[in-house]
Amino acid sequence: MLQRFTAPKKHKLIRKFQIQLDKELDLEKMIHRIRLLVFSALGSLTADQSVFADKMSRVVVHESSNFEYTSSDDELDE
Repeated sequence: MLQRFTAPKKHKLIRKFQIQLDKELDLEKMIHRIRLLVFSALGSLTADQSVFADKMSRVVVHESSNFEYTSSDDELDE
């Protein structure tokens, strides 16, 4: 508390950076920013790029219920 009165400029600067860091690390705001960035990037694609992005965006997840006999991804393709 004493430091707040002896070095007010330093205290204000530290508080400013703490608020800025809290805003940047806010998960909800960060997800919103990323979604807007991705949406705007996809909107600027050409037709060919858009088709390519659609084909590459489908995620394939391999899952095995039998973990005793599965040791690699190659065995899951069978």
